[in-house]
Amino acid sequence: MKKAILILFLFVVWLGARAQTIGVKSFRALPTDMTASSRDGKRIDQNGEVAALIKVVTSERGFIFEGGALGIVETKQQTGEIWVWVPHGLRKITVKHQQLGVLRDYYFPLVIEPECTYEMVLATGRVETVVKDRVQMQYLVFQITPPNATLEVDDKIWEVDADGSSMKFVGFGTYSYRVQAPNYHTNTGSVVVDDPDNTKVVTVTLHPNVGWIEVGGEGNLQGASVYIDNVLLGKAPCKSDMLKSGSHTVRVVKEMYDSYSETVIVNDNETTRIAPVLKTDFAEITLTVDADAEIWVNNELKGVRSWTGPLSSGTYKIECKMEGRESTLTSQIINADMSGRTITLAAPRPFFGSLNVESSPNFCNLTIDGKDMGTTPKSISEIVVGEHELTLSKEGYLSHSETVKVFVGERTQVHVVMEKGESSPSDTLGVEAEAQQNNTVDKMRYFVLANGAYSIAPQLSCGITFGMVRKLGWYVNVNSNFKSVDRSYICSGFGIIDGLTNYSYTGEESTSRFSATVGMMCRLWSPVYVYFGGGYGWRNLYWEVEHYNLEWYGGEWAMNSDYSYQGVAIDGGLLLRFNKVGISLGVQTIGDVYMEVKLGLGVVL
Repeated sequence: MKKAILILFLFVVWLGARAQTIGVKSFRALPTDMTASSRDGKRIDQNGEVAALIKVVTSERGFIFEGGALGIVETKQQTGEIWVWVPHGLRKITVKHQQLGVLRDYYFPLVIEPECTYEMVLATGRVETVVKDRVQMQYLVFQITPPNATLEVDDKIWEVDADGSSMKFVGFGTYSYRVQAPNYHTNTGSVVVDDPDNTKVVTVTLHPNVGWIEVGGEGNLQGASVYIDNVLLGKAPCKSDMLKSGSHTVRVVKEMYDSYSETVIVNDNETTRIAPVLKTDFAEITLTVDADAEIWVNNELKGVRSWTGPLSSGTYKIECKMEGRESTLTSQIINADMSGRTITLAAPRPFFGSLNVESSPNFCNLTIDGKDMGTTPKSISEIVVGEHELTLSKEGYLSHSETVKVFVGERTQVHVVMEKGESSPSDTLGVEAEAQQNNTVDKMRYFVLANGAYSIAPQLSCGITFGMVRKLGWYVNVNSNFKSVDRSYICSGFGIIDGLTNYSYTGEESTSRFSATVGMMCRLWSPVYVYFGGGYGWRNLYWEVEHYNLEWYGGEWAMNSDYSYQGVAIDGGLLLRFNKVGISLGVQTIGDVYMEVKLGLGVVL
């Protein structure tokens, strides 16, 4: 009996010992194990959410797992391990075994996240249970550049202060992070927290993912319109704002040139410079008409009688206009290979009326506008509308002159009663003789002309010319665009200022233009005069530049030394006199580099 009681006591002691043999050797996250989110490994918990998976490593079988109120989703025996699906947020688990006993309320050292996989290694048999502190935490600090970046740790936003620092006291484990900021490449990674005695510091420096495109302004690029990705940037030369790294389309457009397009690769934190070559797409054309008619091209007045200048390839509406006459309209196709061609235009067609001239007595000599028309009575069935000068003369009568106005489609009737008397030579000369006296070639002429000047730079200016001439004479000319700019710097054709690196061209520009010349004038033949002279002048181009220090601010002017000209001014040209009206056409240069075409209009007395 005593022996049986001893055996029963030892069996109870053995069972108690077996109940103490379940323990946890380690518990960790498996960040690269995607079983919990795979098609075969994914399970849905009671709340309809994706469960986490704990792979329990043990050589034993027959374990039962309990998760308290949240429960266990599913268990599955695998070779060498048991897969246990649990709801995310589960804090503890109880492990039971028929022979090995119970491990009650084991608290996980990590937060259980959905769709994540974890490993729990069990110690079973008569192995001593490994006990770990339930609270295992450490400071995790991120130091980020630039400080305006956004930090996500395990898909949760961490606040970043103005110095780019972010800190939290977290539990042991592996944390995934993502750092991103506008115009920078995103940085991702993971960090292991497992040292309670030291602060874990992660330094993240983002690299820019932006660059710039700069278009030069040499030669015919000057003033061309630049588009980047179909958005207008400005006039060449110019530099873009920050652009995303990668390919961008640059298009350069300028009147009278073929459009230029290019795909440009922008590298991180670099400026890509291009200098396209524009191909001409215009012809130098001369338009002429055999009349004092105005020449209009696409509703723009080009000149009188003749005009020479460039026209882009295309179709143009060309019209000749003249007071009292019907305008002529033609359509003309222009292409680049027509350069140097002269196009003769049809003169405006006159409007006609009719005129009857009678006199008392009959058979008086009749002149109209100085042209002999025979004797009265005279019927003229077709005469240009407008005013005409009639003169009648007859021996024994005083000459008679009057102005008659003829209207379109009407017959004008004139009846003149001549007065008896002896006609004088001056009477017979009439209007034509008087005009000839007024046009005496040796008469001193005084002239004042307002003029305008144009250069393809482009540049417009205006001024005044005055002087006096008989066979020889003199003149004075002043031209300006009446602008002045207070400059701070001198820059190159790329907008680069020597010694300064943080300035850039904004696309805004201004000019200052002035010249004063004096010279000689002489008469070639009446009424044509030629003039030539010299003086001093300048044409300065100013670019607005801005200081760049992360952001643009301010605005100052720099004189572009590559496109500014100062020095000796030389001009020359022709003056044409039409009665009391003077028209001048000439050119002016500054320093033998800059050139303008000048057109003047005024009075000659």
